[in-house]
Formats: sequence, C-alpha cells, structure tokens
Amino acid sequence: MKRSKKTSSARPRWRPSPARAKVVWTVAGLVAFATALTAGMHLLRAQLLSSPPYSTTAARVRLTAAPSWLPRDVAAGLLADLQAVAGGRSVYDDDLAEAVHAAAAADPWVAEVRRVAKHHDGHVTVDVSYRRPFVLVRSAEPRIAEPVVVDAEAVRLPLSPYRLKPGRTIIVSGVAGVPPAPGRTWTAPDLADALRLMHLLKDKPYVNEVTIIDVRNHEGRISQAEPTVVLVAQVGRGRRTEVRFGRFPVDDADYCVSPARQLAFLDEYVEANGGRLSGRNAFIDLRYDRPYVSVH
Repeated sequence: MKRSKKTSSARPRWRPSPARAKVVWTVAGLVAFATALTAGMHLLRAQLLSSPPYSTTAARVRLTAAPSWLPRDVAAGLLADLQAVAGGRSVYDDDLAEAVHAAAAADPWVAEVRRVAKHHDGHVTVDVSYRRPFVLVRSAEPRIAEPVVVDAEAVRLPLSPYRLKPGRTIIVSGVAGVPPAPGRTWTAPDLADALRLMHLLKDKPYVNEVTIIDVRNHEGRISQAEPTVVLVAQVGRGRRTEVRFGRFPVDDADYCVSPARQLAFLDEYVEANGGRLSGRNAFIDLRYDRPYVSVH
C-alpha cells in the first residue's frame, strides 16, 4: 500500500519582481520629494514675504466709482472703515482680501460685494453695489416720531430723513411695529405690500405726484369696509386726491381686482385728466370692476 504524499497547505510568499519593486521605490521617492518641495516652497514664500520690499508694501484700499446719487460722505466712511481693516498690513497677507470682503459686506449701505482684488503696487480694489434710498417709512407706534429711510428691499439705511430732498421721496405711513437697526430688514406685511405697490408705480409718469402710501388699514385692521391701502397724490399745495387701492390677491383663486387692472384704470384716468393724477377729484376708488370717482 502506497503512502500518499503530503501536500503543504502554506502558500509561497509573494515577492515583487525586481522591476515592480523599482517602480514602487521610485514612486515613493517622488512623493517624498514633492512633499519636501512643497514644504520648502511654503517656507521660502514666508521668508520672501517677510523681507523687503514685500513686507513693506502696505495695503491701500480703493473703492470703484460710486453712483452719482450716493452721498459723498457714505463712500468716504466706507473707505475709511475698510482702510482701518487693511491698515498696517502688507498687501501680500493671505487673509487680507477675505477680511476686507467681510468688512464691506457688513456695511449697511452695501448690497453686494462684487469683487476684492489685490495689486502688486499695494492697492486693494473693492467693487460693491450700494443700497439706494427708496421710501421713508413712518411707524404707527406713537413713540416713534421720526420716519426712517429704507431701500427697495425694506432694509433700513443709516441716513437722516432730513437729508432727502423734500417732496421727492414717498412716505409709507402707518406701518405696524418699530424700525429695525440700520442694515436690518423691516419685515412687516404692510410695508411689503406698500413696496410691492411702489415697484408697480415707480416707472409711471405720475409717480412724482404721489406723496403718501397709507397702510394704517392694512388687511382691514381698522375697518373691513375701508380700503386697505390708500395713495395720496398732491402737487405742491394743490388739491389732494386719494387713490383707494384694493388688496393684493392671496393666490390665483382669490377674487379681487388685480393690481394690473387697477393700474390700467389709473392710467386711463390720468390720460383723460391731461396727464395729471391729482387735483381734479377728491378720490378715485379702484377696488371694484369699474373705477369710481368723487363728484368733485
């Protein structure tokens, strides 16, 4: 009887071929070299930027051209604030652009920071868009006596109302609540509807006759029978005309006279009145399928 040969269960150890081993060692060497080179470049850059003339290239902030309507002291104040952030720093500081960008974005007058660019001569160019005064807002709270300035998105601006030209800025009157801090949005439904109406009116030729948008009765909080929004139109000390607007529809299923139709009625009235909105009738009521005007 023949004995069967014993077979070993142990697998032979794998050994890379000399060619493969050479490739592995070459790759490892290249990785180590690249790591050392990167570290060396960072060190060299740090030493370079800490030596003249780089360390002495002081950052100087420069704003791109401001719009003509912006008060000069607003742009000057923003420039001074940004220069204070950049003051004493080299234009080559890694986080300089980020710091200037953050400071510009935090300014109440700045709507958007478009770009912050550093230049080798030391200038840091900052390109921003500014918030523009849109309306004055008077709170319904008796203790808030002075109106505040807001932009088209209801953001309060740090500007005295007395700096605006008299008769050139519409007042939104009777807004519920108290004004927010400058740079904050006044989130009030009545103000939102007033601004929505202003956006529809701003390109109309008769918008300069509108002096007040009265929202005291917004959503019928005083009387369900009275209009929710009233425009007051007047030229100088001439006769006032009230324009009684209906409410904005809540959704497509909500039946009320649409703002587009109300404005079409108003356009027809102005055209028939020789291009004037105010002075002819005491009121114009646009809340119904056909407009109603007072006898006198």
